[in-house]
Amino acid sequence: SCGIGKKENKGSTSLLSLLFLENKDSASSSNSQESSKPKVEPKPGEKSKPKVELNIEDPLYKEQWYLKSTGEQKIFGDVRPTKGIDINIEPVWKQGYLGKNTKVAIMDGWVDRNHSDLKGKLSAKNTVFYNEGNCQSSVPDHGTIIAGIIAAQHNKIGIRGISPNTMLYSYVLLHHQEDSEAESIKTQDHIVKAMNRPEYKEMTVYNGSFGDGDDLRHDILPNHLRAAMDQVTEKGNRGKGSSLVWAAGNNYFSNRGPGSSGSYLNHHAVISVNGIGFDGLPGPHRAGASVWLAAPANFLASTDPFGDCVRLGVYAHSI
Repeated sequence: SCGIGKKENKGSTSLLSLLFLENKDSASSSNSQESSKPKVEPKPGEKSKPKVELNIEDPLYKEQWYLKSTGEQKIFGDVRPTKGIDINIEPVWKQGYLGKNTKVAIMDGWVDRNHSDLKGKLSAKNTVFYNEGNCQSSVPDHGTIIAGIIAAQHNKIGIRGISPNTMLYSYVLLHHQEDSEAESIKTQDHIVKAMNRPEYKEMTVYNGSFGDGDDLRHDILPNHLRAAMDQVTEKGNRGKGSSLVWAAGNNYFSNRGPGSSGSYLNHHAVISVNGIGFDGLPGPHRAGASVWLAAPANFLASTDPFGDCVRLGVYAHSI
């Protein structure tokens, strides 16, 4: 199982298709391949036509079963995902929802902002290190994988992000250290600092694709973390309130039992997500009353960092 500072399931990010795609994009504002056509009002009895024509040429899209699972894809050898086990994103794109005017904070490991699928999504000033200050001291592949799922550009390179026009912020707060009470407290303190940054007022979503440890003490939500979560959910996103999306955790089979929740999930506004596999079956993710839904969570094709932090190559199937 994974604890504080550890890699967790990516199921939480799949829910963001419901949250990021806040405003429709026009042809002039979109960085993607899709182009908007003039709106034509349907005649009586006719169905309205899609507002955007999809032109999908990103070579790894066919492996993104979690966006569209046809039942025909082969992701490893002869392994085929179950048809329909996906988030069904294409109808959303066709309606012109590509993430215009949305901002997402990735609270995770380091994000490779120079990745060819992520260029222009994340600036240096919007990358804040809360660890030792470099990619090697964080969890270098995980943050980049999350960023790709959320916002990889539709640019005929690699994969397609759920919300390609979303702007990203990277709060680097995951570490290589072993799970411990001290690391848990440190990470919680870093989350509070991140949520108190001035840009919280414009943040659409805070994404936490990690859980806490197996110690029962981690079920208690500290007061200072609760206050920070209250602030962003009440006053963030230009007064509409930011959304908090969190992984439920990978410790269903731990000694805590399936009904335990964890501190991050014990805030009333947190959208907690556990995972299902490409076969439609549940994985070892935490269950219980605090979990809102399940989403695709394993063997997810996404971006992976280059340069000094290379680990898995051009893209990753799983974290």
